[in-house]
Formats: sequence, structure tokens, C-alpha cells
Amino acid sequence: MALTQISSPLPIFTSLDGAPLDYGYIYIGLANYDAEASPAEVFWDKDGLIPAPQPLRTTGGYIYRSGSPASVYCNDSYSITIRDKVKRLVFAAKNLYDYKSSLSSSSGTDLIGYSRSEEHTSELQSH
Repeated sequence: MALTQISSPLPIFTSLDGAPLDYGYIYIGLANYDAEASPAEVFWDKDGLIPAPQPLRTTGGYIYRSGSPASVYCNDSYSITIRDKVKRLVFAAKNLYDYKSSLSSSSGTDLIGYSRSEEHTSELQSH
């Protein structure tokens, strides 16, 4: 029997405190540009027939369309800016495709503020 990995069908966006992002703003822009200043085309459907107006809005951490959580679609390479309900910056990346690729590299932990300390590593090994 083949097993399937269970994953969330929709992305969940969080606020600065890690809670689901309520009433947030998500801007999708052209890769390597500021997402708010250079918006990219975003669509509600994977065929690119139903444009999604920006900024995209969130409730409970999900992007919403007409009162329901929704998926959005755009090019593989894009920039993103996420702001909370009072427009404080939560996250921004000029090229999310490159950012995700960098996270999976051996130095990716540097991008999220994690540092593997030799002191802590030897502490763990001694226990």
C-alpha cells in the first residue's frame, strides 16, 4: 500500500506573534521588485482566467475570496509583501522562488535566524 503525505491544501499566513494573520494584506509582485510598487498578475484559478485584486486579504491565516478560504495562482518567480491589519510589515521577499531555494540549502538556516552553536551541540551530545 502506497502512503500519501498529508499537507494543508491552502497556505497559512501568520502575524508577527505567530498567530494566524487576521485582516492582513498580501501583495504579490514582479520578481526582484517591491511587491507593493510593482504588482504581478494574480488569479483565483490555475488557468489564469479570473484575476484576483490586490492586496489579497486574509482571515484566520487564509487568503479569502467571497467569504471562503481560497487559493491564488501566479508565475513561479514573484515577490511578496505581507502586512498585518495595521499595515506593519510581517514579511517581504523580492524573489520568493530564490528565497525558498535558499532555505533548502546548507546555509538556509541563516535566513531564518537559526544558528547552530558548537557549545549547544556539545551540550546535547553529553546528555
